[in-house]
Amino acid sequence: MEVLELASGSGRFSINLLEKGAQVTGIEIDAGMLNQARVKLSDWLKKGQLELIHGDIRRFELKRQFDIAFLSGEVLGEISEVEDRYRAFQCISTHLKPGARLLIITDNPGYYLQGGYRRTITRSRQLPDGNLVKMTEDRSYDPIGMYQMTILQYLVSSKESCFHFSHPRKTGIVLPNEIRLQAHLTGFRLVAEYGNYQRDELLPSSPRAIYILEKS
Repeated sequence: MEVLELASGSGRFSINLLEKGAQVTGIEIDAGMLNQARVKLSDWLKKGQLELIHGDIRRFELKRQFDIAFLSGEVLGEISEVEDRYRAFQCISTHLKPGARLLIITDNPGYYLQGGYRRTITRSRQLPDGNLVKMTEDRSYDPIGMYQMTILQYLVSSKESCFHFSHPRKTGIVLPNEIRLQAHLTGFRLVAEYGNYQRDELLPSSPRAIYILEKS
């Protein structure tokens, strides 16, 4: 079975696929993550069972088709514009054989949108060296633009000094209806959708949103 792993990262999911005997091709845009995967999965690379490619899932050309494609994590959300997500679906569809399946596993946006359009979470942790780290996560949601802005702020303090930095991040909100529409527009049909790994119904309160699409 030939598997296309999209946004394969450091290879933490690739290992399970390889151990089951799959021939895996991973696409990853982050060069640092790709290098980690090359080190971690070097034995599989040497055996020729794994190929890792530096590329963008919105635009890649491998000149071959696969039996199954796999996309996990918040990758679709990281593609903040809906037009770019359409390009990704289109590119993935081109690389799948008729009857091949695309598995998408992501967080369910309905789960965190239930808390309103803004929320702030603060956590503190004592480090082994005695320093205190305080992390504040401030999320705001734009229901018109369908994206969320997340600002992570870190405060590291000790008896002698205090260090503060923040990291802003914009991600798209990908609702189930968009997945269904993207599938329809790019030659897929929706086979199933679940709210968790136990295959329960997808509800607004479900922690996950899992979709199985089939190439027409």
